[in-house]
Amino acid sequence: AACAATPASPPGDYPVTLSGGSDNNYYFQRADGVLHVAKADQAIDSPEIPDRVYGEAPFALTVTASSGLPVTLTSLTPATVSLQGNTVRILAAGAASIRATQAGNGNYQAASPVVRSFTIRQAVLTVTARDAQRLYGQPNPAWELTYAGFADGDDTGDLDTLPQAATPATPASPAGPYAIVPSGGSDDHYAFDYVPGVLTVGKAPLTATAEDKQRAFGESNPPFTIAYDGFALGEDSAVLDAPPVAACAATPDSPPGTYPITLDGGHDNNYDLLLGEGTLTVGLSPQTIAFDQPADVTYGDPPFVLSATASSNLPVAFTSLDEAVATVAGNTVTIVGAGTATLRATQAGDASYAPATPVERSFQVHKR
Repeated sequence: AACAATPASPPGDYPVTLSGGSDNNYYFQRADGVLHVAKADQAIDSPEIPDRVYGEAPFALTVTASSGLPVTLTSLTPATVSLQGNTVRILAAGAASIRATQAGNGNYQAASPVVRSFTIRQAVLTVTARDAQRLYGQPNPAWELTYAGFADGDDTGDLDTLPQAATPATPASPAGPYAIVPSGGSDDHYAFDYVPGVLTVGKAPLTATAEDKQRAFGESNPPFTIAYDGFALGEDSAVLDAPPVAACAATPDSPPGTYPITLDGGHDNNYDLLLGEGTLTVGLSPQTIAFDQPADVTYGDPPFVLSATASSNLPVAFTSLDEAVATVAGNTVTIVGAGTATLRATQAGDASYAPATPVERSFQVHKR
């Protein structure tokens, strides 16, 4: 028996013919047969696809058929991955499935489809709160967030829910560091990794200035007071941990002039104190004259001595306003005629005392 079919012959029916053969006792009647060549089976070799991450670059699949015929790939999850030939492009995070098929041809049966499933994991998006600073008593600034890890040209406008930042610090919170904590973002494509920032609340500047004062020579210094500029939240000096202290080197015996009122010390957890000087002005001291009333006299009486003192203990000068009745030399009065005599006591002051208000005394000189 013989047949012309070979292993490379396409499927079909091929005759099987008989020839030859002999025997002394038999006569051969030959009948040809048929060789039926069927289509060959084939299998698809499609390796497992490892999980991927959203934002990764397109990647190629190597899928072959045992027949050597080309394999067709189809995305069963077109919202997640797309295919161009054997190149896979990631579109979104989620479950992905790709089916490999080979329809066969004249020589091969269609291969059993192979489906490979894998996961497109969310990309990690790092959200960092920028550090910020403000002064005690001020409202918190607007928070700034930075992003690292956007893929495929995405930006904040593509996120389903934007993250927000918050801090426990309020305007009344003491100076110091506070965490700025981002949270609350959501998106199908991204897993959020939050990095907190630091809000530094600094001490508010507070100007403390000694208020100007004045007094007269010989007096004690008045109580010194301090004016403040910069308190926050309606606070006053009562909140200071330690207020500054005002002092001045002037004493009651210091001559008239100006003397600095200085501030020293003072501190607070929430305020940075800036100290300013004031001025104590020591003026001339007022003085008064005590002038004893002279007694009436008679013309021809002998000279007499006046008695007057200044509260400053400075010498008092005397002047006669009626020299036709009486004259004055030093503190001695000489009668020169009858009538009414008026004497004036003055004290002109000096570097420490202001001039005293003049005091006048009148008396009668009777005729003899």
